[in-house]
Amino acid sequence: MKSVMSRSNARELLERTTKPIVLVLLVCAHLPALATWSVKRLGVLRPTSTTLDITTASGVNRGQVPGAYLLNNQGRAIIWDIGSGRWRDVHPDIASNSILYGTDGNTQVGWLRRADTSKVVAALCHGTADSWTLLDPPTASISMAYGVNGNEQVGFAQIGNSSHASVWHETADSWVDLNPIGASESIAYASDEGTQVGRARTGFGQRASVWRGTADSWVDLSPGLFFTSEAYDAQGGQQVGFVNLQGPDHAALWTGTPESWVDLHPKGFDRSYAYGVDKGFQVGAAHAEGGTFAGLWRGSADTWLDLSVFLPAHYGSSQANDIWLDGDTIWVLGTAQNLFTFQNDTIVWKGP
Repeated sequence: MKSVMSRSNARELLERTTKPIVLVLLVCAHLPALATWSVKRLGVLRPTSTTLDITTASGVNRGQVPGAYLLNNQGRAIIWDIGSGRWRDVHPDIASNSILYGTDGNTQVGWLRRADTSKVVAALCHGTADSWTLLDPPTASISMAYGVNGNEQVGFAQIGNSSHASVWHETADSWVDLNPIGASESIAYASDEGTQVGRARTGFGQRASVWRGTADSWVDLSPGLFFTSEAYDAQGGQQVGFVNLQGPDHAALWTGTPESWVDLHPKGFDRSYAYGVDKGFQVGAAHAEGGTFAGLWRGSADTWLDLSVFLPAHYGSSQANDIWLDGDTIWVLGTAQNLFTFQNDTIVWKGP
């Protein structure tokens, strides 16, 4: 699975030192009645502290939530168990800062800032502080990994002044530059059984993109020449993101081609985005005059379910970033604005 932060602003984590994000959990079976949903908060409470540390999390898969917490103004990578809420610190000794974005349940991906050179490099680990592998290509000034599926990792490498969508297979030497010919920049966010998704910027603007391991396999998912778009996640042959219809952004669903585009935009909202997908369900957010509302779809606009109604009263605008189905249970990871602190808490809802 991938990572979202929101995805289009993932690089902001390089500068994130003061914005608290707290982890919460959400589960539902099928699309149950409203009364069956509840909300629970997860975070990092160290023995020497009386308050939860600042945390951030962006992905969920196979019971794992990778992320980071802030200690002495430095980010440290951690992994939560979504059921128990237990967490473990997997920050490597070679790093001054580290964060994890995505997991497939076995491998976690993200980036670290090397303590010796201060260089930000894409990296993976296998659940422990001593299992990290650096993925940075030698020609890249910066690199980050956002998504993982099996032995494949995706993200970007900064080549010159341009971000290039990248794919690796567990080593730095395996790096493949996915940047399409003629594109000024590109980023890959997620991997799905040999398919990579993200965006590329061409002469026609930002384009939702699919690759199959090489730059020349690039497919432009935009349903029209003058429609800008971006893809954030992929699973089971589906891709999600948004399409701009020369006006408002609309949440979008594809199955590998521009012709397969499905408009997920729910009625009554100004704009919408789909950030995560798993087993035929999609999650994201819709914007209206009253704020931003986390939501869940099942393949069409009329299946929209407003997840914000399950939040406690002290939360305002919300967004759903990722989804994982475990049998009949759906876990949705997102964020919501805490009206007491005016900061974004990371959220998961839970239901039977």
